[in-house]
Amino acid sequence: MTEGQQDIYIEFEDSTDSFETWINKDFVPEDLKSQLSQANVLIIPEEQVRNISGPVFPKGTEFLWRRFERNDVQNLKVEICIGNEYEEYAFHGVDLILIAGFVVQNIVAPVVAMMVYDYIKGRMKKDEDSNAEVRFEMTVVLPDKTSKKIKYKGPASKFDKLIDAVKQVSSENQRDRVEISTLDKK
Repeated sequence: MTEGQQDIYIEFEDSTDSFETWINKDFVPEDLKSQLSQANVLIIPEEQVRNISGPVFPKGTEFLWRRFERNDVQNLKVEICIGNEYEEYAFHGVDLILIAGFVVQNIVAPVVAMMVYDYIKGRMKKDEDSNAEVRFEMTVVLPDKTSKKIKYKGPASKFDKLIDAVKQVSSENQRDRVEISTLDKK
């Protein structure tokens, strides 16, 4: 590997995470559970980060969530899995872009990956993020109610490789497709 190159790490693993496991977490207020159960995309917090007890989200999650809320992709219902106690964390002095985790239905997984990539591309326009490492996890809930977790760790400039992996997992397990080309640049 030459100087400036970064390895790309994409891992697939079976997962027990689902919409129900996250909606039924202790930190989710009862009055929010019904709203969250209507979503096909959940943005999920980390429950423990170093010495911080969760639930906490990486810096920038609220901005990312607002971008998803403004989307015009038909049938994309995005919610953030937290009540009023929203908190963010950041690691300073580190060339790292941390993206909140997602739980998604497989039919919308490629669209979500593309929208996260658009968010990362926007961040890469800043000089300090252009060579940053990205860490991201997405749990795809399949039609048979099993789940696959997809993890990405690699350069921001190569995040499009994750989109290909998500398309593969999603297409192996769906009949209907969501057209990615319908995304408008915001």
